[in-house]
Order: sequence, then structure tokens, then C-alpha cells
Amino acid sequence: MESAFLPPTLPQELERKIFELAATAFHGSIRALRLVAWRVNAWGEPLLYRAIYIDYDQDYVNPGSDVLTADLVRRPALFRDAVRHVSMYIQLREDHPAVLCLLATCTGLETLCLRKTPDASNARLLQHIQALESLTRLHINFEDLLSRVPRTELDRAFDKFARITHLELREHLHSEEVCSRLERLPRLTHVALKYESRARGLRCNCRRVLQTCPRLHVLAALEEKRRTSQSEPGYRALDTPRNIDIDDPRFVLVRFARKSCSDPEAWLSAARGREVPGFWKCAEEALTRRLATRTYKGIKQS
Repeated sequence: MESAFLPPTLPQELERKIFELAATAFHGSIRALRLVAWRVNAWGEPLLYRAIYIDYDQDYVNPGSDVLTADLVRRPALFRDAVRHVSMYIQLREDHPAVLCLLATCTGLETLCLRKTPDASNARLLQHIQALESLTRLHINFEDLLSRVPRTELDRAFDKFARITHLELREHLHSEEVCSRLERLPRLTHVALKYESRARGLRCNCRRVLQTCPRLHVLAALEEKRRTSQSEPGYRALDTPRNIDIDDPRFVLVRFARKSCSDPEAWLSAARGREVPGFWKCAEEALTRRLATRTYKGIKQS
């Protein structure tokens, strides 16, 4: 008789799927869900560390400071299997050991956003990034990263990034060493770079990238907006930018507010939704509108 009053038991595979869906939809609930049972903790903990945001300058770490402590060394398998997206802001030379340890452990990284890389230890940093076999999205100052690579070795250095599909250059693409070698990245479909209308040689280099990268889908030129309101979107693509003589619909000018680049919660939310960062989607939507309406000056009317 007692068995008639027992609650129904779900298959463990279904139970796990339900908890994972809940954790994905409501990320803030993961810590509470982990307290339900040991098995739920084992399912939820990897989702907690799917995306990591570290700002050494502001002493900000999300999901928690344990990713910078002995926990990273004590449980490397967890971070290896769980972490897929990392954004790091580093300024001081003494931050490098922790950064290198994180990169050496989180070998399943798909997205890496690295800002303010100091010149020191660039050789080791480059080696750690090149060793990430799952990395497809890289946001970095390429010129600085390769600053200590001899010119005779640059081709070989670029060849090790052959798996990259999305590349944000945190520079103006002035460097001939970088511009002339992007064509060596066979899977490259998305490129983003800092854009200033008065920067010499920038438009010429943009045309070169559009012509020489065979699989390039979109080139997002990121221009910072000086004045913004709270209601404005973080990123806004211009459908018909003025005074830009690049007749290629793949060239998309995207204006952004500085807040959109420094909001950790927005970055983490986008990363968990596989939209890191917001300007890729914004640029793609602008390109889709151009191709659909054929209104862009660079598209011949049929």
C-alpha cells in the first residue's frame, strides 16, 4: 500500500535534461539547484562555469573567485570540460601567471576575449592561445600579441590560427604584417576592427581584406559613439553609411557605446547564448537587409 503513495520517479536522463534546461534559462538559479541533490550538483556545476569574466583592474570575477585560486589546479578536469567562453582584462605583469594557468587548464575554450595585454610574456601567451584547439572566436590586439615574433616566423604563427572563424582585431589594421596575412586563415568568416574615419590607410586595408579572404562573410568596422543615451542599443549598424567609399555590402559600420564593451553581465549573458559579443549579430542582420532589399550602393540591381 505504501508504494501507491510514492511520488513518480523520472528516468535520470529526463531528470537531468529538465534541470539543465532550467539552469540554462535561469542562470541565477544554478547555485540553488545544486543544493537539491549530489547528482544535480554534478549536472549544474559545469553550466555555472560555462562563461567566465575576469577584470583584474576592477577586481571583478564571475562566476566567483575560485577560478583564480587553488580550485583551478585542484579540479582541472572540471574547468577543462566546462569552460567555453572567457573574457579577461589584464594590465599588470604579475597577472600573467594566473592568466597562463587558466589558459593551460581551460583547453576547451571556444571564445577568448583578451584586453589590455601587457608587452611582457607575450611569447608564452601566444603559445598558450595557439594551443587551444577548440578556439574559433578570438578578440585580441593581434599586433601586440605577435610583437615579439620575428618577421620570418610570422607566416608560421598565423598558420596556427587556421581554425579561427571570428576575429576581432583590437587595433586599426594599420599593420601590414597583420593585414597581409589574414588570408592565411582559411576558415575566417567574420572580422571586426576599430574604425576611425580619419585613420590613414584603414579603408585601403579593409578593401584588401575583403578581396583576399575568400570565405569572409562580414567585416564589422566598430566606431565608438561619443554621446549616447541610456535607451540607445549598445550596438547599431548603419544600413547606408555616409562618406565611406567601400562598395562591398559585407563592410558594415557598427557604432557602439563604451558601456556595451565594459558590461560584464551583458557579456556573460551573450556568451551563454553563444552570441559573443553583440556586434556580430548586429552586423549580420544589416548584411541580410542589404541583400534582401538590394539597396546598398555596392550591390548591382538585377
